[in-house]
Amino acid sequence: MKIRTLIAAALLACVLAPTVAAQEETSERGQLWRVRLYEVAPAHVIPWFTAIQKIAAAAGEANLDQQWGWTVWVDFPRYYISNPVTNMAAFDDPGAWSRQWEGTAGQAALEEARQALEPLDAKLVSTEIYEHEIDWSYMPAAPAFEGAPGGADVNEFYILPGKAEEFEATVGEAIEMLGKIGYPYTMNGYRVIMGEGSKTVFLTFWDNREAFYGANSQERLLEQHGMTEAWQGLVARMLGTISDFKTRMLNYEPGISHWDMN
Repeated sequence: MKIRTLIAAALLACVLAPTVAAQEETSERGQLWRVRLYEVAPAHVIPWFTAIQKIAAAAGEANLDQQWGWTVWVDFPRYYISNPVTNMAAFDDPGAWSRQWEGTAGQAALEEARQALEPLDAKLVSTEIYEHEIDWSYMPAAPAFEGAPGGADVNEFYILPGKAEEFEATVGEAIEMLGKIGYPYTMNGYRVIMGEGSKTVFLTFWDNREAFYGANSQERLLEQHGMTEAWQGLVARMLGTISDFKTRMLNYEPGISHWDMN
């Protein structure tokens, strides 16, 4: 699928998600996020990046409201684009994003970028809807950094049938332990409500990869507080509730995103 199809169908219309501080919960459920994964052919990455960067700049010129914004995360050659969704009914109006540009200073630049994207090889791999779970999220008392992250550590868990309650209990215990060791990084938990139904996703946001894996790592802080053995026991119990586990590291691309994380 060509990237223009993505935009025309509201790819950027309506991206792993920003931190808890940037999210607002509705009265009915946690904030919803649409997350789309694209693979861009290596030969087309530079023109693709340039065109998306132009769209981000045009969004600033158009004063595009943040509810129509997006974030871009990279695990080359894979690009994750996420955008907030007001509610499930929003999917009934796929043209809403494009209408926000009409008559604005950024409309012409948007059209130019769309034309530049037309011939590029960018394949839509998947589309999922995440629901933010406050009870699965952790906000440190003393954060390691403020503002936009440099990237995110992503952990996906596939829960076994009948084990959801037990899994959620271990998540609660893990969050409590992170607080006890003074873990300084925000972690967001998400339930996948459209896509792979058994999957839950946890994103931990970092600013400096060296510190994240070094002085501020979970392993180091657990050892300093004498809680390594307790953590290992908790992990063992959690593993008994899942069928699979995946992890990856993503870099955040603020230059092609339209989102204020401050």
